[in-house]
Amino acid sequence: MKGKWIIAALLVVPFFWPVWDTLAQERYTDTGRDRWEQPLELDDMEPYKDVQFDSANFDQIENGMTEEEVLALLGKPSDLKKEHRRHDRWTVHYFYPKGRVVNFRDGLVVGKENP
Repeated sequence: MKGKWIIAALLVVPFFWPVWDTLAQERYTDTGRDRWEQPLELDDMEPYKDVQFDSANFDQIENGMTEEEVLALLGKPSDLKKEHRRHDRWTVHYFYPKGRVVNFRDGLVVGKENP
């Protein structure tokens, strides 16, 4: 009996996955840059190069902030790492002085590392 439910679930779930993916995209789409496009490149961050990194500003970073909000507070990172995930999703890590890292998923902060 359980085997029939598992087979039924495996047949039905793939049909609803595109609907769920569309709902998730609507939840994270901003009026500006579409968060599901590629993340910002270091070259795109030139307007923020004169913003000086400050540890007090790093403490103000909260989950849900956009890349632009973080850049306005912390300035251009010294480096970044991008990971393209399935369903056109992105994970991005901004590296700042003294080992500090801000982690993004699909354009929004999901965590930070403060050693």
